[in-house]
Amino acid sequence: MTHFWIDDQRDVQFTYEDLVAELDRRDERHPVVYDEDPFEVLIEILLAILENGELTLLDAEFSAATLDSLGYDSDVGSRTEPSPDVDIDDAEELVSRLEATDDEWSLALYTSGTTGTPDRVSQTFDGLTRSVKRDERFGDHVWAFAYNPTHFAGLQVFFQAVLNRNPMVYVFEQPPERIGDLLADHGVTHVSATPTFYRLRLQRVPDTYDSVVRLTSGGEKFEPSLRDSLRESFPNAQFRNVYAITEAGSLLESAGEEFQIPDELSQQVAITDDDELIVHESLLGESVCEEPDDEWFHTGDLVEFVDDETFRFVGRKSDFVNVGGYRVNPHEVEADITSVDGVDAAVVKARDSSVTGNILVAEVRAEAGVSADVVKSGVNDAVDQLAPWKRPRVVDVVDTLDQSRSGKRIRRAER
Repeated sequence: MTHFWIDDQRDVQFTYEDLVAELDRRDERHPVVYDEDPFEVLIEILLAILENGELTLLDAEFSAATLDSLGYDSDVGSRTEPSPDVDIDDAEELVSRLEATDDEWSLALYTSGTTGTPDRVSQTFDGLTRSVKRDERFGDHVWAFAYNPTHFAGLQVFFQAVLNRNPMVYVFEQPPERIGDLLADHGVTHVSATPTFYRLRLQRVPDTYDSVVRLTSGGEKFEPSLRDSLRESFPNAQFRNVYAITEAGSLLESAGEEFQIPDELSQQVAITDDDELIVHESLLGESVCEEPDDEWFHTGDLVEFVDDETFRFVGRKSDFVNVGGYRVNPHEVEADITSVDGVDAAVVKARDSSVTGNILVAEVRAEAGVSADVVKSGVNDAVDQLAPWKRPRVVDVVDTLDQSRSGKRIRRAER
């Protein structure tokens, strides 16, 4: 029997046969999902599709104040409606039913807008599965699930797995040592995660994992040095870099940090004169709150050109910091800091300054066995070589680095 879902932290193991029985057993469902248990989120998605019912996914980390700003109260996730028997015989019929999903069905999820306020976006089944590959050749894949399932990237892993009847092993909330055990115990072949998750978790797994044949990254800038370091633990893995946004789904992919706009999207994806990637409204899901500008949606993601057709992402508009009139990209400073011997990871953020408007501060995590004093000295020597406006004025060596539930580094400005 093939596993569907393995969550070691919650002591849950469900086969696809168990999944079919669970779907048939449910006599109610939640039209709005606000739940910390990823398995429950996935069950609710399947029930909504099979019944062609409305579904809204709320991040379990949304505070009461955030829920209120979106028009929900804290009890919203407990409300149910009757769920008729889905009447599925086996996993093969489940996949067939999913593939026949009504063209009009969609689910709503939330993404952070340019103001930081979550925006509601509705995506159809076709939009959610645009990049999913279905083939008998993929039947032996085993996925490490390293995302929040209420986020677009998590949904993509889910649909890729379930439409090929692959097992998913939940590693998102696990420490590196336990992740290593799970990869080995279940023969994981595919991992998809944010660069931050790779840096803080996968880069620190304790062994070599020959079963992993594909590492997929998305959601943030991915430095080649990180890929190189991951090869030590995953020597058989090919690398795939994906650019996707909740508003439009998956758009670009490459084997490294350099992208090109494919011919089939040449009229729908473009780059402005000020190096921002924009997407035509025809690719957007419904209910995008930020109105397109003359039919084009501004993603806020900035690029730099390698040649006339090839580019790499350098960060988001909102990440850039003005220091004394100079525009600084924190990603570049982080790359300089993480190149220092003994540095495991770093986050560079802004802090208010009455003199320059902002100064940069750096939080640095040392590699295991390296003293904080050695790391701090090495980082200070390295940043002294940078232009004055790029130098962090404060360097703190910390045990942990802040990250969001989606696995991205947090660079909120300090007041």
